[in-house]
Amino acid sequence: MTRHTTRVIFHTLLFIAACGLMAACGNKVSFDTNLLTKTKRIYEKAAKSQKDGDYDKAKALYDSLLHIHVTDTTTNDSLLPIVSKTITQIMNTMQSQGKPDECVEYLRKLKTDRNIMTGDMCQRDISVTLAYAISRTEDIDGAVKEMDQAMRMKPCNPSHDRLFRDYAYACAVYFCNPERKDDVNRYGTMAIHEISQCENKSGESWITALLGMSYIRSGELSNAINMFKQSYANASNRHDTLSMANTLNLMANIMINWNLYDYANEYATKAVAMSGSVRDKNPKICSNILANKALVMEKFGYADSVQYYLKRAHEFTKNLPYNSGNSDIDLIRGELLANNPSTRAKGLAILNHVANNATSGIKTKAYYTLAKEYIAHAEIAKGEAALDSTISTLSINTSPILVNNIYEYALDYYVS
Repeated sequence: MTRHTTRVIFHTLLFIAACGLMAACGNKVSFDTNLLTKTKRIYEKAAKSQKDGDYDKAKALYDSLLHIHVTDTTTNDSLLPIVSKTITQIMNTMQSQGKPDECVEYLRKLKTDRNIMTGDMCQRDISVTLAYAISRTEDIDGAVKEMDQAMRMKPCNPSHDRLFRDYAYACAVYFCNPERKDDVNRYGTMAIHEISQCENKSGESWITALLGMSYIRSGELSNAINMFKQSYANASNRHDTLSMANTLNLMANIMINWNLYDYANEYATKAVAMSGSVRDKNPKICSNILANKALVMEKFGYADSVQYYLKRAHEFTKNLPYNSGNSDIDLIRGELLANNPSTRAKGLAILNHVANNATSGIKTKAYYTLAKEYIAHAEIAKGEAALDSTISTLSINTSPILVNNIYEYALDYYVS
């Protein structure tokens, strides 16, 4: 066989192989297109139902998308981004329904479901979302444990959008545990880096606001305000009214802590107006905005206005876990009722309930309010017991401003 003949045979075989590969790739692209079209159509219908408030239909459609039968697993890479978004939106849908516990149960089952379209490729997506969903209940230890496990998983075909979601949820989960403040800043910074490279920047305001709250905890007020300004600007550029309202509400909270009630009222009033114009309302954010407005009204002594805003806030939280808004409402209502002689006993009972059932920051405020109330009415034993409990519950989960106020009050009391 001559060298020329060998070369001809080689190129002929190469040409045949190339034609076969192109045919195979052509079939794969054809199949991908059909399947992607189907999944995108279902996703769009589910998203429309979710936006329209038809949450049961949205969840059913999202779930059906996850369980489409795929015979050619080579298409999973193309399907993974849609599956990942679907997992997140199922959680958002069930949260909007006020079903946080059912959401956790669903995601736990999904974690062990071997019939999901992309199989094990989306395990980290499920685990991250599950951890965040658990944090929306009252099982903070469980949420942190799940997130620790998720962050040890290697992401499969990561994109900037998915990594932002992972790091932002990690930041939010660790924010619930005062001992993990370093992880809050670390994952928050990583999340901001990822979203800077994303086309969709809808979560940027949320993560910057969360980092601002972290700065408040550590007493870095200047950094916190800068973060809130950045958060507001980001939301304004995207015309994200709910995020703008949430940031104004956080600014109002700073002013309340500094006893600057005129400024607090200005921010709180704008936040209420903005949140009221939002079509797709977030129950937790909207209730917190209304509760903060009620708190400002309490400081001004407008009891009727306090009750009005608390009633509106409760409409959002009545189906949520106690520490997803109801404990904040009870704290304000308890103090308001305790200040009125005719309702004092009821107010004290509510405050004691908050002190026994709320998370550490709100628990501290409840004990502090009880201490001042008892001591003001010469119930010294109860007052000192509540003051001791206040001191023992102080943690970095509590604003440094409140910590200073508590210590100053305790010193003044015991010196006198």
